[in-house]
Amino acid sequence: MTSMVPLVFLLSQAVPVAHAEGGYIGVRYQEQAEGLVVTEVVPGMGAAAAGMVAGDLIVTVADHTVGPNEEFPRLRGDVGSSIELGVVAPLGGGIRTVVVQRTERLTEERARQTTGKHYRRFSGSLRRGSARDARDAALALVDADYDGMDPLLAFSALPRASKRSPRKVRMVLKALTASAVENPQLNRVVGVTYGALAQPEKAALYLAAARASDADDLGARLGRDAWADRDLAMALWDAGKRTQSIELTRSIAPALKSESLWKKTGMATPTPTVEWSLTAEPLDEIELETGDGSSWRLSDQADRPVAMVFWASWCAPCKKEMPELASLVRSRPDWPVSIVAVSVDKDAHREQAEAMVDRWDLPFPSAFSRALGERMDVAGLPSLRVIGPDGTLRSSSSGYSKKSVSQLEKTLDRLVKSSEPGAEQRYKRPFAGGWSLGKVKLRGVVPVFGVRDLTIGDGRMAGIVGDHGALEMPVVDGVYTGAFEIEEGLTSVGDKHVAWFDGAVSAGQRWIRSRDENGSTRWFRTMSDIITDVTVSGDQLWVSTETSMTVFDSMGAVVQIIERGAIDMASASDGGVWAVDGKTRIRCSSDGTVALSDEAPGSKLIASDGGWVGKGFVRLAVGRFGANGEVRSIAQRSDGTIVGLSQDGAVALRIDVHNQRGHSFAVGDTDGDGKDELLLSSFGHGVATLELEIP
Repeated sequence: MTSMVPLVFLLSQAVPVAHAEGGYIGVRYQEQAEGLVVTEVVPGMGAAAAGMVAGDLIVTVADHTVGPNEEFPRLRGDVGSSIELGVVAPLGGGIRTVVVQRTERLTEERARQTTGKHYRRFSGSLRRGSARDARDAALALVDADYDGMDPLLAFSALPRASKRSPRKVRMVLKALTASAVENPQLNRVVGVTYGALAQPEKAALYLAAARASDADDLGARLGRDAWADRDLAMALWDAGKRTQSIELTRSIAPALKSESLWKKTGMATPTPTVEWSLTAEPLDEIELETGDGSSWRLSDQADRPVAMVFWASWCAPCKKEMPELASLVRSRPDWPVSIVAVSVDKDAHREQAEAMVDRWDLPFPSAFSRALGERMDVAGLPSLRVIGPDGTLRSSSSGYSKKSVSQLEKTLDRLVKSSEPGAEQRYKRPFAGGWSLGKVKLRGVVPVFGVRDLTIGDGRMAGIVGDHGALEMPVVDGVYTGAFEIEEGLTSVGDKHVAWFDGAVSAGQRWIRSRDENGSTRWFRTMSDIITDVTVSGDQLWVSTETSMTVFDSMGAVVQIIERGAIDMASASDGGVWAVDGKTRIRCSSDGTVALSDEAPGSKLIASDGGWVGKGFVRLAVGRFGANGEVRSIAQRSDGTIVGLSQDGAVALRIDVHNQRGHSFAVGDTDGDGKDELLLSSFGHGVATLELEIP
């Protein structure tokens, strides 16, 4: 199942179109369990003429129900033919019938995509063009506002080219320094590049100018400019200004871990960290008697990942999954994995199960063991248990979907790629390191695959898990346990936001889904505009777009629509929300009235106390982390570092997560003691529960 399926082709040249299967209705859509969510309607084609809009949900095609395991007619067909669709409008309502005529593909020239054009031109000129070409391309990139990129990223090729093409780089710098006077953002680009050219005095001059222009706001206190300070400290050291370098190094140490800077200045680590590791014990020996009378032992699998497939002869989904799995294994004869099928049939059904195994001609061992099914907590069928090369249980899932076998293949391939030789420490994996002026207690950390985002509400925890969407995740005594089985039939594509609202709630580009404690969908709504954020305040769910904020009740009914757009929101302590739109900060009451609106230029994220930050951050929150439950600010910067501020606004906590694939955090009271915990998810690695005390 693909997450985004194009049905419209806009070609730059005329292409002959055959009438058979050459007709298109003119939409792009995202396939969900509830139907096809329309993400784009192309002007001039049949869907637009029929009145369809972005956010429409297609639930039937020619009287056939749309669903993850349903067969329904293709939307394509003969040019001039029509197709009848059952469509639900954005924000819900009844199903309306729409008749759409298929037309030929549009052949007029599509507007040239210019995103990144100036950046690509500049990077190319540094490699192949003349010095003048590089200079002109650099100025064009500045005039184009860096193609919407951070200036340092837009000019990232410039320092790298310093050794290869120093003359070319110096000409570019000469042009940029004139612009840097009027555009302080360029000062750091120029400073870093002079450092690469081994001119530390000039590097320090421009890096200092870049720092002098920054305001002292919440973002600055959270270490937004820590990397710029590091570059300046290094330049000062190389320029012979050792005292200034050491003073600056000590000042930025709480906000940034930089071994290269400590080494350059000859300092011991100013902020020693406590390291946390994922520790998982290997499973006890598993021994099975296979169908051919031989023995299968877990300890004999030669450091390979193992997939145990539990099934039964009466299980209809098993009859679909097992042949697909057999076909996959046959297609990869050199695949370094071990797969074993374990039937949990009763003795009375064993003969029937054996006949099925013979008919499938499985290319991997099969066995019968109801006892092993009980030991591995198999509750539903089919059920998968994936065991790592180190013998530790990595994931548990049940059920069957069109994607379950391909997902298993990807999981096993990841384990093959990441497997390490059998060293003494192979059951340990570095997770994160922490430093604090207060207290940091690791209450638990468990390995778990595929958790991308987390939320906590009413002491309950939910996370976006792979392509399964938002699911409740078990918390016992305030600690995430990791002991849950994923139902493969629960699918969701494109989840970007997660919240807890009487159950797990997730949102994608134009849809919101609410699930009950079993994972079943309670309600599903679509939006005509792209969703920017989702948050819960009291008994209301707030969903924002760039044009409005829509409030839902727990049953998915629209309470009100506020004609004020937002890019980020946070629940306010007395109801309603705080919101920012990039220019202003807004305080909306629970009845929808705007109680406050003031300037917030460049705002990107906002917390529930009204504090906001701009670029350089991916997450901002406040939590009751003081000694007596006082509120403290905590944020995750774009570089991945998590920082927390003390009562006086100084950095008093830093967490460095050892994962290049990404991580996130959630704040909430999971144990009911009146103080908040920090739940930290490291994608593909695990989830940690932390207890913090920040002075």
